[in-house]
Amino acid sequence: MLQETAEAFRPIVRSYLGVVAGYYCLNALFYRVPGDPGWVPAAAAGTALTCLGLFRFTRATQSVSRLEIAGHVANLLLFANTLLDISLGYESLKLIYFAFLLPIFAISGARVRVIVVAALPSILTFGLLAWRHETRQFADLLWLGLTALIAALGMGWAIRLTLLRAVRARIVSDHHRDEARTLANFDALTGLPNRRSFFQSLNTLLASGQPFDLALVDLDGFKPVNDVYGHAAGDAVLVEVGRRLSELCRDRGTVARLGGDEFALIVRGLTREGDIAAFSQNIRSSLMSPFALPSAQASLSGSIGFVRHGEAGRAAPGASALLERADYALYQAKANRGAEAVVFDRCHEHNMHRLHRVEQALRDGNLDQELHVLFQPQFDLATSRTVAFEALARWNSPYLGDVPPDVFIRAAERCGMINELTLCLLGKALRAAEAWPENIRLAFNLSTRDLHSVQTVNRLCDAVRRSPIAPSRIEFEITETAMLGDLTQAQAALALIKALGIRIALDDFGTGYSTFNYLQTLPIDTLKIDRSFVAGLHKRQTRQIVKTLIDLCENLDLDHVIEGVETDQERAILKEAGASCLQGYLFGKPMSETAIAGYLAAEIAPKLQPSAQLLPFPGRTSKGG
Repeated sequence: MLQETAEAFRPIVRSYLGVVAGYYCLNALFYRVPGDPGWVPAAAAGTALTCLGLFRFTRATQSVSRLEIAGHVANLLLFANTLLDISLGYESLKLIYFAFLLPIFAISGARVRVIVVAALPSILTFGLLAWRHETRQFADLLWLGLTALIAALGMGWAIRLTLLRAVRARIVSDHHRDEARTLANFDALTGLPNRRSFFQSLNTLLASGQPFDLALVDLDGFKPVNDVYGHAAGDAVLVEVGRRLSELCRDRGTVARLGGDEFALIVRGLTREGDIAAFSQNIRSSLMSPFALPSAQASLSGSIGFVRHGEAGRAAPGASALLERADYALYQAKANRGAEAVVFDRCHEHNMHRLHRVEQALRDGNLDQELHVLFQPQFDLATSRTVAFEALARWNSPYLGDVPPDVFIRAAERCGMINELTLCLLGKALRAAEAWPENIRLAFNLSTRDLHSVQTVNRLCDAVRRSPIAPSRIEFEITETAMLGDLTQAQAALALIKALGIRIALDDFGTGYSTFNYLQTLPIDTLKIDRSFVAGLHKRQTRQIVKTLIDLCENLDLDHVIEGVETDQERAILKEAGASCLQGYLFGKPMSETAIAGYLAAEIAPKLQPSAQLLPFPGRTSKGG
């Protein structure tokens, strides 16, 4: 309330002081009363100087007390000058001066008591002088004085109310504007600059021409915190991450939260060789320090992608292009499992442009004609027969030629076309499988984005329903990363798929940090053990790990498929470990659907026994599940 009053009346009081000072300067110079020895101009000069001092006294103040003091002094000086003037030379007309003072007091008071303190002496003096000198007109003059007093008080109340309402409205408006500005420019959870504010800062820095580095940090292991401990715990972790990153960048730059668990850093001063590596290590070390949760501690790590302004290409890129380069570097860091920060370079520039060409070719292409499917067998050791074929996507673009699957699948995910690709490829795979024996399954890979789209999941199920292939002969393969985006949605999608009778396989098993949790929460039928373990079978420790995974599948009543088997020696080692189903070039390279019939027919012929010398396998021999 006091602040509102000060803001409302400060300009009025100061204007009042200025006018009074100016008026009495003129009085001191030009106004004279007959018979006055000089008291009137002296009093006028003193009043002018005092008001100028009060004008300075109230400069840039928000104090109501100062405004009130200034009003009291100025009003009493006006009253004293008027009283002095009429005392030195009474005239009937001068009585009106006191009536004129009342509305002046009314508009100048920061508080009501300032008006009252000045108005009461004025109206009393007016009445006494009228009683003494104007007896015949006393009643008329008294009504004039009372009318002036009532008008002054009413005017003061109305002005005061109007000004205070206006100030309150402005304060509320300013508050709302500040809130809107905060919401528009700052992240509501962490208080850090948001994406919009980040782009503003980035554009400003680019316009200045100053050198800087842009880093994107994506948290590894954050989604399980949300899934296991709840979103409140996840929010607390994000707030703490923002605090830690801000502490690291306090003297170097700024930190923004772009959304989810992704943060952007604008950093200056990383000029020496090795500065980026050292700074990245500081970020990773900071993120790897435990996060205290209400009932536990969480440990995270971070993937980091850097782009150096002015070194990413021949021409300095704009803010969006710079962020795209940093995002590409971040993707490479995540593909390397965040082992170290990736700095965007000219090789990345070339690959990114190639990816853009692939995206454009996907948008412009006739995918139904250009996409096709190859099939790689999955071989059962117990029966020496193929039990399934995995469908592998291939794309021959009329503009780009044969595009590797990892390239065009990633491009389709980036440009939002992966769902259409999945549906097109599934239709082709189902039509090919119609010619297979009924004891052979179709394994088909789903993208992370497929599971996160309810519409796509429903369309996949509809495609299976329309196919003459029994759902139990179809196995959808998913990866661990499909769970990381939104475990709840992934669980709901897999429940729909499982309810139709379709089998579910968890691909690349054994390479993630949270796979064992998924065995408890997801309706898994098959584990696909990653090819990286087969490549390391020459190591005793790797053979022990493989055997442990096979035993795990047996104990959980799960099927398993071991990928990447290329030699008879690897097959023999895995068979000794209890493996049941293998996949790899040893049993067949990816083949067209027209080659499958001949492949299955040739399987009936006797197989040559492997003669390669075996490496000893640790532990007892057991049959896999």
